[in-house]
Amino acid sequence: MLLLKAQTQVYRLGWLMLQKDKWEHFVACFIISLAAYAALFAVPRRLRSPGMHICVALGIGSMAGVAKEAGDAFDVWPLCPPCDPSTDDMIADLLGVSFAALFIAFSICLSKVLYALHLVAQGY
Repeated sequence: MLLLKAQTQVYRLGWLMLQKDKWEHFVACFIISLAAYAALFAVPRRLRSPGMHICVALGIGSMAGVAKEAGDAFDVWPLCPPCDPSTDDMIADLLGVSFAALFIAFSICLSKVLYALHLVAQGY
């Protein structure tokens, strides 16, 4: 029973990602999270820590998704009169932020590996 429920959730998640609107939510939150991460490099180094830097960037991406759905709930958007909030949209938003977190973590690890290889190549 539990396995069937898990398979249903995976199928539902796959179906969500096939819808154009869900891709837009995913990509928007992904890009907003990455842009926030890049923008936070303008903060002086003594005022930030790497972990906080990532958390703030992902928080900004998450808040963008929440704000969009809150706007849908209260009919704030003028170009979308019959907007309804959707849990599927929130799932796509959170997946976008999650993939941004993975991308950031991978890029940090890759930069450290490349720096170590550079030092090895120089004979240190």
